[in-house]
Amino acid sequence: MKKRDKFLISMPLYGAVMVLIAVLMAFNHLVDFNTSYMQEESTELKIFYKQMEWALKPYLEKGNLQMVKRYCYDFKEDSDIRIRVLDSNKNLIADSREGEKLPDPNVKYSHSFFPREKYMNYSGEVLTNSTKYYIELMISEESVLKTLLEAQCNIIIFFISCFIFLLLCLIFIVLKIQIPFNNLQKQVISIAKGDLQTDIEVPESRILYELASAVSVMAQKLKKQIIRLRQLEEFRKDFIANVSHEVKTPLTAISSAVELIESKKSLADKESLQCLDILGFQAIRLNNLINDILTLSKIEDRQTNDEKHFDYFNVNELILNVIHHLNIDSVKINFLSNADVEFYGNDQLLEQAVSNLIVNAGKYSHSETVDVKLTKFDDQIRIDVTDYGIGIASEHLDRIFERFYRVDKARSRATGGTGLGLAIVKNIAILHGGTVEVKSEQGLETTFSIILPLNKISG
Repeated sequence: MKKRDKFLISMPLYGAVMVLIAVLMAFNHLVDFNTSYMQEESTELKIFYKQMEWALKPYLEKGNLQMVKRYCYDFKEDSDIRIRVLDSNKNLIADSREGEKLPDPNVKYSHSFFPREKYMNYSGEVLTNSTKYYIELMISEESVLKTLLEAQCNIIIFFISCFIFLLLCLIFIVLKIQIPFNNLQKQVISIAKGDLQTDIEVPESRILYELASAVSVMAQKLKKQIIRLRQLEEFRKDFIANVSHEVKTPLTAISSAVELIESKKSLADKESLQCLDILGFQAIRLNNLINDILTLSKIEDRQTNDEKHFDYFNVNELILNVIHHLNIDSVKINFLSNADVEFYGNDQLLEQAVSNLIVNAGKYSHSETVDVKLTKFDDQIRIDVTDYGIGIASEHLDRIFERFYRVDKARSRATGGTGLGLAIVKNIAILHGGTVEVKSEQGLETTFSIILPLNKISG
C-alpha cells in the first residue's frame, strides 16, 4: 500500500479515535454531573424535611392525626417524595403513597451509569409535649434521574449521529480525492515511461482541478520537449552517419593512393616518401577516429532503447580470446580469475572494452607486464587491468574517461590514439548497468577496472 493511501485511510481512523476520546471524556463528565446532581437532591431533601416538620408539627401537637393524613395525601399530587409519619412505636400514622409497597433497600437502581441505591431516605424525630413522632421522607432516584438521563441520551445520540455523518463525509471526500489522484498518478507515470500518447484527464473535483490542470499543461510541454529531443537525436545520428560516410570515402581513396605510390618507391624521392608516410599514418588515424565516433554513437543509442543485443557468454573465455588475438610487442599479459563466470550481456562490446584497456596499458605505460584479473562477487564481477609502468598523475584521474581527453597529447597522437578509447569503455560499462574506476601511483602501477552487476540471469 502506498504512503498516500495509508495517509488517506488513516485520516478517518484518527478522526474516529479523537471522537472516541471525546465521547469517553464526555461520559466521565456526565457521571460526575449525575453524582453531583444527586448529592444536591439529597441536600434539598433535608431542607424539604424541615419544611414538612414545620407544617406537620402543629397537627401532631394537637393530636389531629386526621389532618396529618389529609396533608400527606394532598401532597401526593404535587411531589415525587413519599412522606410517612410514624408514632413513637414506629406504627404508621400517615403515608402519602398509601397502599404501595415499601421498596427493598438492597435493590440497586440499574438504569444509571453506576449502580446506586434505588431510593434516597431521610428521617427525623418530632417531639410534641410528651409524645414522640417520626417523619420519614423517601424519593426514587429513578424519578429524579429519568428526565435528566433522557436529555443526556438524546444529546449522546445527537453527537453520535453527527459523528457518523462527519465520518461518512470524510470518507466520501477521501474517496473523491484518492480515485482521481490515483488516475492522475498513473497517467503521469505512463508519460514518464515514454508513452507520450497518454492524455491527462482533468477531474471535475475542485480539490484536484488546479493540480491536474497544471500537470496537464506541464505534460504537454514535456511531450513537445521530448519530441524535439528525439528529433534532434535523430538529426545527430543522421549527421554523424552522413559525415562519417562522406569523410571515410575520400580517406579510403587517399590511403589507397598512398599505398600505390609507396609500392612504387622508384617514382618518388626520399622526402616525398616521408610525406607519404605521414599522409598514410594520418589517414589511418582519421579512419580510426571515425570508427570510434560511430562505435560510441551506437553504444549511446543502445543505452536509450531496448536493442542491446544481450546474450549468455563466458567472461573467462572472452578475456582469453582478447589476449590471444592482441599482439603488443615486448609486453607479457597474465590472466587471473577466482571463478568461471557466465554473464548476460553484449559479448562484442565487452570484448572491445577489455581490448581497449589492455592496448592502452601496453602502449602508454612502458610496462613489460600487464595483469588482467577477473573477480566474481555475490552480486557483481570486476575486471581489473593493471600495468606497472609510469603511472598517471592524480590531476588527470577525474577526467580520464572523458571524450578526447589525453594525459599526454603529443604521445597519444604519435601512437595513433583517438582520445575515445576510455570513453567507449565507460559507456559499455554503463550499458550493462555498471561503472568504471581507475587507481594509479606514479612510477608504480595503474589499475583500470570495469565493475558489472550480476543480474538474476547472470551467474
